[in-house]
Amino acid sequence: MSFKIFLSPPHLEANSQHYLNEAIASNWIAPIGPMLDAWEQDILIVTGRHAVLTTSGSAALELALLLLGTQAGDYVFAATHTCNATINAILHIGAIPVLIDSEPESWNLSAEFLKEAIHDFDKAGNLKRVKALIVVDIYGMPAKMEEISNLTEAYNIPILEDAAEAVGSEYRGKKAGTLGDLGVYSFNGNKIITCGGGGVLLCKTKEQAEWAKFIATQAKDKADWYQHSEIGYTYRMSNILAAIGRGQYELVEKRVARKKEIHESYLSLFHSLGLKDAFIAQKNDHAKTNYWLSVFQIRKELNVDPQSVINQLKQRGIEARRFWKPMHLQLVYRAYSYYGDNVAESLFNLGICFPSGTGMTTNEHNEVLSSLEIILKDEAL
Repeated sequence: MSFKIFLSPPHLEANSQHYLNEAIASNWIAPIGPMLDAWEQDILIVTGRHAVLTTSGSAALELALLLLGTQAGDYVFAATHTCNATINAILHIGAIPVLIDSEPESWNLSAEFLKEAIHDFDKAGNLKRVKALIVVDIYGMPAKMEEISNLTEAYNIPILEDAAEAVGSEYRGKKAGTLGDLGVYSFNGNKIITCGGGGVLLCKTKEQAEWAKFIATQAKDKADWYQHSEIGYTYRMSNILAAIGRGQYELVEKRVARKKEIHESYLSLFHSLGLKDAFIAQKNDHAKTNYWLSVFQIRKELNVDPQSVINQLKQRGIEARRFWKPMHLQLVYRAYSYYGDNVAESLFNLGICFPSGTGMTTNEHNEVLSSLEIILKDEAL
């Protein structure tokens, strides 16, 4: 069955069309051009970080790890509750992931389990081989970065903030993506800001950004011919995609406000059904989320099967989905070390993501809510 209402589809508006027409008229198509320069400057103004636009968030993660000096055989600590792109970036370099469980409020990486991992690696004399910690702002909610950075600073472990899902979010008044030594956004098709595919690496210094651009553009040395002294990648975004994304980036605050409205509509529905305390939302007292997805953990006592709810919504043409399955439970990553107590596994078992597309019409939004009301009355009441 094909869906008529998707989880979080792309949402283009007129200003993207304007910049796209301008890019086409200029005949700049390749992964270089004025739209890349202009959008990178826009991002610098908003975040204070030097931006390197890439073909994907995954490419940006890989460039960030290279910038941090990560090599084959090194270790990288990373959240287990994430998309596999986070872990694959580590493996593409030949480094070894160490998977860290979540904490139960924000659902992000746990400082407690991170401390255990650091202690074990320090005791074994392997801490110098830990080149980075990847902290993921899951579903747009920033992690408890103060607790985490207090640990990493003491051991000189750089933080790479995977803010792929968190454009427009904040922590203690700072933009998500700027909370670590390096940061990454994704502009994939389902993100709050999208150009169909793409990402950005956020660097503290101009020198870091220039090196990343060099490596991401095939590492071409300055010469009148193709000359290379380093191994490079074809990781730079095209000028066409940058035009689409630049127009969307101007709408971040508008998109966040709409995502919040949608999230609160689900809370209102749960309240009206007497289920206010049965659905748990993310919490971080020092953060402002972008509500990228409307995500809730169902209390175990409610005895509602998330997959049953998802299946029934699917029968009505409405897309919902489970939480990310923890990386340490994925067959391909089971050989790697894991520190935790099955918090992320519980989130996966009891979590559900509801439609939150900013382009949903009023009728579509009402259809989702009315369908969910019928299903929950049958499942939980």
